[in-house]
Amino acid sequence: MDVHERAENNWLEADQEPKNNNSWGMFSYGDAPAGIGGGIGSFVWFKDRDSLLDFIAQTLPFSPPGPITTELQPVIEATEKTVTTLKKGGSLEAGIEELNQTLRSFSQIRWIGTFEDLRTGQKEFEKEVRLDFRDSTDSSKNAKAEIEDNALKDFIEYIETYGI
Repeated sequence: MDVHERAENNWLEADQEPKNNNSWGMFSYGDAPAGIGGGIGSFVWFKDRDSLLDFIAQTLPFSPPGPITTELQPVIEATEKTVTTLKKGGSLEAGIEELNQTLRSFSQIRWIGTFEDLRTGQKEFEKEVRLDFRDSTDSSKNAKAEIEDNALKDFIEYIETYGI
């Protein structure tokens, strides 16, 4: 199996829903023109941060594929370098920015964090997802508030198709 096939399999094997509040996830989308499938995003979830970072290094330089004219080796090396820095405790925000520079025309990452972050966090993307969820389910006065336990099942179902 070559690296492209392995990357495709990685997407198929990634969890589409978090297992618990400590699951690590990311929301990313293909950075190709919309006419060829770019812009469609999704969440994927992993048991821990390192598993997510391994997925990024082993998958995003290959799937979705970048422009055919792009020399792939520098993209692979830069992605691996950033992932290594993140594994050593580097800033997540800076890492996402570096990865998005490296993976331009391949993939773009909008968010990385835990499921707990997504349901309670105060970063702009986290609040945006909760607002969109509440807009689709009710007219809550505090649309960006935490997702309560009684709404978790509906929220998880909602994020499975978010960005599609």
